[in-house]
Order: sequence, then C-alpha cells, then structure tokens
Amino acid sequence: MTRRYKDALRDILDAIEKAQSFVAGIDFDTFEANDEKNFRSHSCSRNRRRSS
Repeated sequence: MTRRYKDALRDILDAIEKAQSFVAGIDFDTFEANDEKNFRSHSCSRNRRRSS
C-alpha cells in the first residue's frame, strides 16, 4: 500500500473518531434537535468530500 493510500485511510479513521465523539452519549432524537451537533457532523462530511 502506498503512502498516499495510508494517508487517506488515516484521514477516514480520524473523521470516524471525530464523528463518534460528536454524538457520544446522545440518542438520535437529541442529535437531530441539536443544531450545533447536527451542523458540525454535516460540515465535517462536506469538508472531507471537498478535500478528496
């Protein structure tokens, strides 16, 4: 596996860890009602797609 693929996989794992920390300890209804958490998770996914 080349360095480029390893970097991409590390970025994916880092994004997963961040997403998990954003929603830790809350249920879906709470997440959906929380604009800050909802916005942050959507922003993170959009930023990742743009940087790819």
